[in-house]
Amino acid sequence: PETFEQVWLTRFFPSALAIERARFPGEAALRDELTRAGFSRVAFERLDVVRRLTRDHTLAMIREKAFSTFDLLSSDEYEAGLARAEAELPATFEHRFRWLLAVADRA
Repeated sequence: PETFEQVWLTRFFPSALAIERARFPGEAALRDELTRAGFSRVAFERLDVVRRLTRDHTLAMIREKAFSTFDLLSSDEYEAGLARAEAELPATFEHRFRWLLAVADRA
């Protein structure tokens, strides 16, 4: 089961996960795209970074629309998510940022 710490963004903005999955390919799709584009020796590395976030910092990120995903949400979902975050975010929490890094050489 996922914890609050893992899903804070999608807890308040439910469509964010589908938006992100549509915008950013997974490893297999990215490997195929890079290979079709003429890249060789495609390699991937996963990087997990755990950060302690504060309520104030997280609310500032939401209000400033620090992620382009916020611009792709409906205004109703954005406003409702912001209101829920203001009411429910704890003072501090940990969040795991997960990155997929790709390195490839052009043949």
